Amino acid sequence: AYPYSVSLMKFFLSNIELVEDNGSTVELSDVEIIDMSENKRTLEFTVPKGRYMGVQYNLGVPAEMNGVNDPNFSTAQYPAGHPLNDQTTQMYWQLSAGYKFFTFEGRYDTVPNEGMLPNSFVFHTGHDVLYREVGFFSKELDLSSGGNGLFEFAVDVDSIFVTSNDIVDLAVFSSFHGSMDLINEAEKVANNMARSFVLK
Repeated sequence: AYPYSVSLMKFFLSNIELVEDNGSTVELSDVEIIDMSENKRTLEFTVPKGRYMGVQYNLGVPAEMNGVNDPNFSTAQYPAGHPLNDQTTQMYWQLSAGYKFFTFEGRYDTVPNEGMLPNSFVFHTGHDVLYREVGFFSKELDLSSGGNGLFEFAVDVDSIFVTSNDIVDLAVFSSFHGSMDLINEAEKVANNMARSFVLK
């Protein structure tokens, strides 16, 4: 692995659902944004009393909300403060890719060093084809008498670059801004981003 530092990490989570003991789901939100460089790292929801066995969510903006195929789409249809209002989140491409699903930027070097990191990496995934199911995270919550429950997640940044399935070699591929010519490499980045969430 190369030495690296991260300067920006911001992403959309969507179709966030609590899973009840009987397997049915309770929708918490259709879309939210997390900005790791600010204090927008916590989501709070009021849920029905019950017993829950986990949570599931996806990474990115669902196709029906992404506006790619709607010539009249405007982010202004969402009020100020909404995750999809571009004045709020500045995560919309005015080109054809719709929203940026995951913005991940920083610096790196291709050799170990103790000094400056001379190279920059910039990954902005978007396009419906890079939308990813993150999956189910198992944790029992007994809220049948009310109270509060907590799911605490971390992002394993190393795994954005390397997993057992996909390797993103910064010496070869260090920048993606939506170019379909690079979509195969971007698929690896999107795959790893979806795998990077860890329930603590």
